Amino acid sequence: SYFLPLKNKEQGSEQEKMLASIFTQNILPLLQEYFFDDWERIGWVLNDHNKSVDNKFIHIGGDSNISDLFGQEIQDRLSDKRFRVNKYALNRAAAYQGILSTSNEIS
Repeated sequence: SYFLPLKNKEQGSEQEKMLASIFTQNILPLLQEYFFDDWERIGWVLNDHNKSVDNKFIHIGGDSNISDLFGQEIQDRLSDKRFRVNKYALNRAAAYQGILSTSNEIS
């Protein structure tokens, strides 16, 4: 039902923007709820493990280096389990096609 509004849009940039909006405002929050914010599993559901880096919706690591936040001494004791949404993938058709792909065939 989330995707029904796309049916009324003409194919093109407006439809792509709406798809990205549906994904960020509805689909990703729903997956966060289902998987208790386990972004690694969310990436698995979105088949990110079979996609090129550019087409992965979920990227591991934050925008800044752990050592910049806490210093080198603490970085060595931490495992960086931060995840972030790849905003560029939201605008790439191959990223969505890759959800259904069974291999690395879409790059």
